[in-house]
Amino acid sequence: MKSLSGVYRVGGLLLGLMFIGAQTHAETRAAMSDYVWEVLPENARETEFSELCDDVEEESGSDPYQRLYLDCLQKAAENHDNRLSRQWGLSETLAREKDTIYIKVPNRRLPLTFREKYSVWSEDSNTYLTLEDYHPKNQTVTIEKNLWESVNTIMVNLKSGIEQEFTGTQLTFSPNRDYAATVDMDVGEQDVILWQLQADGLYHPEDTAEDVQARFWQHMTYYNGEDFDGMAARVTLEWVTDASLIADYYFKMNPEDTAAYRVRFNYVKPKDSDEWQLIPIR
Repeated sequence: MKSLSGVYRVGGLLLGLMFIGAQTHAETRAAMSDYVWEVLPENARETEFSELCDDVEEESGSDPYQRLYLDCLQKAAENHDNRLSRQWGLSETLAREKDTIYIKVPNRRLPLTFREKYSVWSEDSNTYLTLEDYHPKNQTVTIEKNLWESVNTIMVNLKSGIEQEFTGTQLTFSPNRDYAATVDMDVGEQDVILWQLQADGLYHPEDTAEDVQARFWQHMTYYNGEDFDGMAARVTLEWVTDASLIADYYFKMNPEDTAAYRVRFNYVKPKDSDEWQLIPIR
């Protein structure tokens, strides 16, 4: 486990939230009134790509099919990324051609290049890239990198040219950008990873307290039961302050459901500690 936490407010409520979290030691399962349900938004990009490429007929074990399908994915990603580049006003800086994203930065004569990898022999070695977000104020672009059963995030600073690949997805920064957080959604893992900015402009993973993993699974068991082994349908992150992060995990009862119940955590970093603490929240 790397890190986790979530809370609505800080200050006077913090001690109360700690008390609530401590009560889970005496309780084994949540009552119906404890569950908070929310409707989850549809992943528009996944829908767009699947609608464009799922109609390519699969010929099992056929190399022509593999090539046609990859060509379809590349064309869909190319259209998606160049459309975003135009919307962001970055057409002169950022462009995609087939399997490669090109980004011009001031301190390099040639653009930064990010190229996908494909293998018709080993699907688990493939990587797929798509533009994710642009932050005009901070002049940063993020790229989602899909690997075999996991997702990472690449961030490029358009002013400094600094690039970094973060383990996990949903990269988000604290208000002063001294800290960052991602969600590692690898198979069997749903950890929140906390990062701290270093003097070289890169972020390094932060330490968490020894009891973080135990608190995390105790709270998950409270809502999901002892035998639950499913993955969250969605995880969201929200910074409250530079030392407080909310992590919301959403679980569906059935895969086709549009609503899910929430399991909430708060990561906090006390002023007198070098480690992040985890506070389960009802």
